[in-house]
Amino acid sequence: MMFLTPKYVDAAVIDAPLYSQLMSLTALGSHEKLNGLSQWAIDAANQMSEAERASQGIIRWVNLDGLINLIPPETTLKTIPEFVTFIDTLEPVALRDQLFQNAIHAVHFAVVSDYQLVVPSDPADLLKDYSAFQTYFQEITKHKYDGAKIVDFQFAFDMMNDPVRLKQELISHINMVWHRFLEREWRLVAPRIAACVNAFQAINLDQLTVLEAIEAVTDRDLHPAFLLDKLLEFDQVRFVPHVHNGPYIIWFGAADSLIIGFPARELQANSPDFDKTTFVNRCKALADENRVAILLALAEAGTLSTADLIERFELDKSAASRHLRQLVATSLIDELRIDKAKKGYRLNSKAIQELSAALKQLE
Repeated sequence: MMFLTPKYVDAAVIDAPLYSQLMSLTALGSHEKLNGLSQWAIDAANQMSEAERASQGIIRWVNLDGLINLIPPETTLKTIPEFVTFIDTLEPVALRDQLFQNAIHAVHFAVVSDYQLVVPSDPADLLKDYSAFQTYFQEITKHKYDGAKIVDFQFAFDMMNDPVRLKQELISHINMVWHRFLEREWRLVAPRIAACVNAFQAINLDQLTVLEAIEAVTDRDLHPAFLLDKLLEFDQVRFVPHVHNGPYIIWFGAADSLIIGFPARELQANSPDFDKTTFVNRCKALADENRVAILLALAEAGTLSTADLIERFELDKSAASRHLRQLVATSLIDELRIDKAKKGYRLNSKAIQELSAALKQLE
């Protein structure tokens, strides 16, 4: 048996408004695969035209790895308008090629525990053959979601083969989202983001491994979610709060850093069991009969696999995944490995007790 030696990581909570804004951008439309996103994200997506939703599909396809890795390490960009100005300086083919490489080598997929390595293909070959393009990206996303349900692969393929149009579409769409939806919203939420950064920067993250640092900031044990050997490749981990992505922890990579997006929340010394953001997210998770039934079944059985839950509640795989993902994200249940091929779930008694204690404070 091989043991990996834990190593300390350079960890910090940082003020990175552009990262937070891009997380909000990529949240639009994601309610189709994730329950519990902010009402702003749902409303903004629903107000988009059919053409705008197609363009948003490109944003979700290149994802955060694709967008953020466009930014040169030595460049400091603070807002989406500055980011758009930077994109406008890039030559269309170079922009397309970098986005494509970022998508193929996305850290978001490569570090997850159930990722099955798909050997990177020659981008030129993928761009020549739509069938190969579709198959490749369905393979690298299938453990997370059915890519065909959130991205029009033919549209993405056509855009990647027309770099000038791709650049125009990206600039136009990101500008539209910023000016129509996000600019005003950002003015409202920016103070909350800043307060969260200030509070969390007081946490001592020295002499921690990457998983210990993640748990210290997110208050979640994410061991089952990651491949430890992949995490150990990073010397830095940077934490950035978000406000529109619900209870979900988001990860992506930029240069040699792992970046973790976490829900902006309060640190309350006097009432540690009552953080309003966590409380609201957990209440949202309970606002569905199927999810409540899953909690009751786990309370009775102890541990159940994904297949057990699908059979018991007659859910399709996609619906079960959405429900379980939200319950895990709100820490109401824990994910564990029953064996190498099967995931299992059990109640998180600590989170249930915290929720109960929070409700009692309303008496």
